This record gives sequence, structure tokens and C-alpha cells, in this order.
Amino acid sequence: MENARIDVEILSEGKSGKVNLSGLNGRVTNLSNTTTKGYTDMSVVGLMLGSGRIEADIRLSKDQKRIEGTGSLTQMDLTTFNQILEPSFSMKVN
Repeated sequence: MENARIDVEILSEGKSGKVNLSGLNGRVTNLSNTTTKGYTDMSVVGLMLGSGRIEADIRLSKDQKRIEGTGSLTQMDLTTFNQILEPSFSMKVN
């Protein structure tokens, strides 16, 4: 994938918080909608909420019962996460 974007919305008690990953570049292998056996693997690099560089390797089981992953995130202002923390979890970073 090249320059992709993923938007995630978490719904909690009628409220929603959003987070996005942008500028994603990487590779997805074993992606299929015809089987529930095996894994889909992703290796990506991009930006978390437009500011922190994220690198991640993720393995998703096709039966949707298991997610494994490793990754890193460069230094960024953690108050940026309030857009998802406050509405979804009633938490705030100061």
C-alpha cells in the first residue's frame, strides 16, 4: 500500500472518539475474504494523528479471534490522544 489512511472510531455509551493513521506505506499479505483459516500479515510505516511516526508489524487471524503485533511510536504530544480518550473512555491527558 502507498500513502494510505486508516480512520478508527470507537463507540462507547453513545459517544465516539476517533483516531487516524495517515501516510501509511507498507505491505499486506494473505488478505482474503474467502477463508477463515490462517493469518493476514501487515507491516506499515506512517503517522499517528498526523504527528508521531509509527512503525508496526501486525498479524490478524482470519477467524477474527486473535491479533498480535509489535511497533514503535516516536515522541509526540500525548494530549493529541484526547480526541479519542475523552469521548470514548472519559479520560484526559494534561
